[in-house]
Amino acid sequence: MTAPAASPYGTLPAVPPPASRKPISLPRLREMHVQGDKITMLTAYDATFKGSAPAMTDFLGGRISMMFDTTSNFVEHVKATRLRALGVTSRKRSNAKQSVPSISETPGMGEYEMPLWLGVLAPAGTPQDVIGKLNAELGKLMPTPQIGKQLSDAGIEPRLFSPAEFAALIRSDTLRLAA
Repeated sequence: MTAPAASPYGTLPAVPPPASRKPISLPRLREMHVQGDKITMLTAYDATFKGSAPAMTDFLGGRISMMFDTTSNFVEHVKATRLRALGVTSRKRSNAKQSVPSISETPGMGEYEMPLWLGVLAPAGTPQDVIGKLNAELGKLMPTPQIGKQLSDAGIEPRLFSPAEFAALIRSDTLRLAA
């Protein structure tokens, strides 16, 4: 979650109730909506957009007061001090920005967690040896200096899962977020 650098909100606990401030943008409303009451309590998400780009335009233009989105969409603006990071949606602080608390550290948010994960999927029925080879090649690419730097610069902490581990993550997050 971010706010403009000039915002009076320096931390999540300082954010006033929805009725007394400008709207907060959740451009990826469907993903955020699954967190239900906790996000509603914090944001009363009252500004939605058809994607990050139009939301960022309004955010940088001062028409909305805070915004939830992926770290990669904010990192350059935070580095340039146009925006202030208030919290990350992973359970623990990001290695890339240890000074930014996890939203779960905010009083009343409890075990809040909505991490971003990216993955490569293959069509159903793809032979396991092909999936294994793809996973092995990704395992060789991710730790290379060029890829590692690009991911790190975007605020992404890479982690390679085995195909079985990734399938289990998809299943567990699907069940957790559907509840």
